[in-house]
Parts: sequence; C-alpha cells; structure tokens
Amino acid sequence: MLFFLLPVLSVSKGQSSISGPECVVSGIEYQYSVSSGGSASMQICVEGGTLIGSTRNCINGSAVSTIRIVWDDLQTGIITLSAADKISKNITITTELQAGVISDSLKRIILYDGIPSVISCSAASGGGCSASYSYQWQESLDNVDWKPIEGATGQNLAISKRLSEATFFRRKVTNTVSKTTAYSQVASVFIIPKGLSSYNF
Repeated sequence: MLFFLLPVLSVSKGQSSISGPECVVSGIEYQYSVSSGGSASMQICVEGGTLIGSTRNCINGSAVSTIRIVWDDLQTGIITLSAADKISKNITITTELQAGVISDSLKRIILYDGIPSVISCSAASGGGCSASYSYQWQESLDNVDWKPIEGATGQNLAISKRLSEATFFRRKVTNTVSKTTAYSQVASVFIIPKGLSSYNF
C-alpha cells in the first residue's frame, strides 16, 4: 500500500485596520474605512461619538468596509475594532474656530474727544488640532464697513486715539493653518456730545 503525504495549506488572515481622520470637529459626520483582516464578522465600538445607523455604541455582525461617526463635544474619542485581531484608533476632537469673547461691557460711553479703556477679549480656540492664530482688530463707524486698525494685532485692544464720534470695534481671528476666520462680538463706544457731561444713549 502506497501512502502519499500531501502538503497542508494554511490560510493566514490579514490584520484588521481602521483608516480615517484622527483630528475631527465635534458635531460633523466622518467616514472611516475598516477591514476585518479576512474575518467574516467584526465588532466595532465607539467611545466619544455616535455610530450612524446604530442606537448603541457598538455594532456586531458581518464585516463591513465603512462606518460613519458623529463625534461628541469632547476632547478625545476612540474606535475599537475586534475581528481577526483587536485594534484601536485614538481620535482628537476639537471644535469649530472660536473667535474669543469680549469680557468687558460691549457698550461704553465716554466724553467727547476721550479715549476708551482697553477692550479685553479671550484667546481664540478650536479650528483644528494644530491650529495657530493671528489677531487683527478692526473698527467701523457704522457697524457695517470695517477696516483694520494699524498695529492692533494683540489679544486685547488698547485704543490710543481720541474719539469724537461713535465707533465700533471687533477682533478678527485667522487660523493660519486652515486659513479659516472668525470674529468676536462688537464693542460699541458712544460719545457724549461736546459740552455735555452726560447723555442718554
């Protein structure tokens, strides 16, 4: 009797994978590509976000190639994929560009030909995981047409010129990485008419 030894063929599974954005803005839907590494089923769980099409934070079942997630207003999130193996992808969550908030009164009244106090505004935030900001203060006489104030590129605004008519001020913020812009609220400076010590605005 003859015996033949046949080679044993082993089927190796590939590695699971998750690909997609790692820096995201909260409240916006993102799509991720996933691979089960050859497994017919997978489990995907999300922390810090919501899986579209699921009422839970996890889905179990047949392998899929894409998932969609809306991230919450947190700082971090994570996607965990269990299939041929178990892997995780860490997510950094940011917000849309926030121009900052003027912390002083938005309405000021000064005497004719006077100089208002410093207008303070909080630092800009959001706009990306590696955002860098530049500031430019602007002024307007009608709260419609705005022009930059020369040299006023700091976080706060110290007005050096005397004012004889109502003037409006705001801060423009530019994320120098994404080139997106945003604006603070408007600070209004009203002028008491010349010769008067008070006036009802």
